[in-house]
Amino acid sequence: MEPMYPLFPVFTFVNAFLILLVLCVRRSLNLGASMLCIWIALLDVIYGVNSILWADNKDLKAFMWCDIVTHLQVFFSISKPACTLIITRRLYLATKLEVDPPSSDKRRRELLFDLGLGIAWPVICASIFYYIVQDCRFLIVEGQGCRSSVWPSGVEVLLLSIWPVVFPLISSVFYCPCILWTFYRHAREADHALSSHPSLSRPAYNRILALGFIDILIMLPIGIVSLIPNFPLPAAYGFPFVFYPGWAPIHADWAPVAVTVAELNLRSFWASWDMNFSRWANAAQGLFVFAVFGFL
Repeated sequence: MEPMYPLFPVFTFVNAFLILLVLCVRRSLNLGASMLCIWIALLDVIYGVNSILWADNKDLKAFMWCDIVTHLQVFFSISKPACTLIITRRLYLATKLEVDPPSSDKRRRELLFDLGLGIAWPVICASIFYYIVQDCRFLIVEGQGCRSSVWPSGVEVLLLSIWPVVFPLISSVFYCPCILWTFYRHAREADHALSSHPSLSRPAYNRILALGFIDILIMLPIGIVSLIPNFPLPAAYGFPFVFYPGWAPIHADWAPVAVTVAELNLRSFWASWDMNFSRWANAAQGLFVFAVFGFL
């Protein structure tokens, strides 16, 4: 049985409720922050339901649920770090020392860019790209439930695993330093620039900025850890690294696979650790969201 059962599902459900409560109370969140909150809450619910259904078993059941959930897991793994990039990019644009407020055409282009980065691109990754490297219908892990499953390879890195690293890196290397530098050198001018955004006060800006910075600290390690199973590991802990083994080997056995945690550790210790780490990291993100917007 899952060692943290029933604490973990209760914690995730409460976490999801608090995040949705924040969304109802705080109306000044930008699109990236709103999407991030919704994705964290939905993923908390998914992890909680999985923890209940498979608390003490690895039975192959709830096939339709698993088909939907495993694709959503891939979607969230791409969209959450993309939302972090959207947040920091929007905050950077808000502090640019521009005299005139953005035109309606520019706001429309920015909205389309955010929707494309936060929704359209993750949908492509979770549907087309995921199917290219998907090695079974889904994976059932005892105590954790259904999880997405891919064949570790160079193609998988380029199609899926690279984005949770690239997006936070862009935020941390470019946008975050620019934001901090602007406030350091031009604090008064930056306050004036924020005044051109009626829905974004300085306290609201600071909250969203804190959310973006904290999320980078969480998402970047998750992305790096997710990359590890795709590279050379001892045979006892995973697969030898190949760039692409071919369509036939990957899709040869499409049936769902059920494993215990011990069996998954033998298959790939890092993959097993990443699965458990990602569950608690998502819960930690939810706590940070509530701490930033619920109390500050």
